[in-house]
Amino acid sequence: MRLNPFPPYYVYRNMGQSYLLKGQYEKALPEFKKALQLLPKSSQIHTNLAVIYILLGREKEARASADK
Repeated sequence: MRLNPFPPYYVYRNMGQSYLLKGQYEKALPEFKKALQLLPKSSQIHTNLAVIYILLGREKEARASADK
């Protein structure tokens, strides 16, 4: 049995959600971006990114993420 060297998207999504819930938005952002690379059409991940961008005061990026 071999371990997959590339974690599934939900590992990154869950890490991002953990950071988000703890108020660590800057740490959550790259985790959600990694998840999005693996599952680019996920509306849940785009929504989470939009929320983080809003909380960071980055409205332009929030709108772009929400529109996807």
